[in-house]
Amino acid sequence: MKSVNKIYILLIILFVINLLLFISYAIINPELSFSAQILNYLGSVQFQFITISIGLPILLLLFDNVFKVREKVLEEKKEKQLGCIKNTHNLWNDLANICVKFIYAERLSDSIVSDLKKDIEEFIIKTEEISNTWYFEFVNLNDIIGEQKLISNIFITPFDILECSITSIINRICLGQEYDKNQFCIMQEHVKIMYNGIKICFHQSTINILKNSMLLNDNSDEDIENEIKSDFNNLKKLNRILLKEIISFYKLNDVSNHLEALIEKYRLVEYEKAEFKQEFNELCNNLTDNEKMTLRDIHDFSDELIKKLAQILKMNDLIINFYHYNKLYIQSGA
Repeated sequence: MKSVNKIYILLIILFVINLLLFISYAIINPELSFSAQILNYLGSVQFQFITISIGLPILLLLFDNVFKVREKVLEEKKEKQLGCIKNTHNLWNDLANICVKFIYAERLSDSIVSDLKKDIEEFIIKTEEISNTWYFEFVNLNDIIGEQKLISNIFITPFDILECSITSIINRICLGQEYDKNQFCIMQEHVKIMYNGIKICFHQSTINILKNSMLLNDNSDEDIENEIKSDFNNLKKLNRILLKEIISFYKLNDVSNHLEALIEKYRLVEYEKAEFKQEFNELCNNLTDNEKMTLRDIHDFSDELIKKLAQILKMNDLIINFYHYNKLYIQSGA
């Protein structure tokens, strides 16, 4: 029987017993007024004994019910967080499958390109869904890190970088750029290095942050909080290095100034003007391939940029592995 039902039954029993005893008291003392009978009964030993005898179990059940409700809320919260962590891990598996399909393809046939594009579109949709759950299910990260608005961006950026690198190579092939076998193998190796680097530098740290955040649901633990801060700061630092490389590569001041001047001159609502089209086309005709790519989409990474990002991630991968094995060496007592 549920504790709530037990409380209701005990309350009914308490009321019925006191009612019967009060009626008996009123019959024995008819000379007293009704109000005096009530006051005298409430001050009687019988009332106090019955109320304490039945009231104490009611209070215990109430406290027990409150704790059970709290435990249920915490359990539901934990289940949602576990589901979020599982979905985050599955999201990484989806990206890993995309990488494996690209890395080990002998060539990008039409069918492989079609499959990759479909998988990437589905991956982008899932990423948007899961990034929202990080914000709502791990609210305590805001108290620990103090930058909850940055959490999703920092967690998502490495996924975006890897996805954009693969998409950029696919788009260039679809637009007619030809890679000989050696060049294509080199690009596959760069993507493989990025995949391994992001797996070690970002993915594992992200999962650790979420797991440690879940451990703090019940109690505060300074060591766990410090570990979360350390992992997040490392992610933030590497994130900034990668983004700085991307921005630096595409920061073309002359082109930007010319384009901003055109936009200011014709305004957004007047983009259809023939004068704007003519001047814009003249500007584009004088751009290099990389500069044209910049104007088209900053997410379209060049081969050179992919190589640089792979080098950064490889270096951080080596550093992490060094510290890991050095820590094991020290712990072994050698």
